[in-house]
Amino acid sequence: MAETAIQAKIRAELEANGWTVFRLSKTGKRGDPDLLAMRYSDNGLEAQFYEIKVQGKKRTPIQKHTANKLTKAGFKVMCVTTDFETVNETPLQTYEDLGF
Repeated sequence: MAETAIQAKIRAELEANGWTVFRLSKTGKRGDPDLLAMRYSDNGLEAQFYEIKVQGKKRTPIQKHTANKLTKAGFKVMCVTTDFETVNETPLQTYEDLGF
């Protein structure tokens, strides 16, 4: 499955659960995660970032650096993959783990 197809499914699932989703890969700079999801909750504004990777692909050093900066700033950053071969970073979830 292509990365854009995975992004579309994740986006649809998040939006169905009250999240507003932005595709940063079109508007952001190099190294930014693919998706930004935001919603209001009892705790205020929540934001999560998603990096999508297809089978056999790994995050680049700049993507890892950006994810670390965002995590240190208190954001949840997830790398979503279609397989387990790229599981060498945390946090990381597979496409199936997200229920798609």
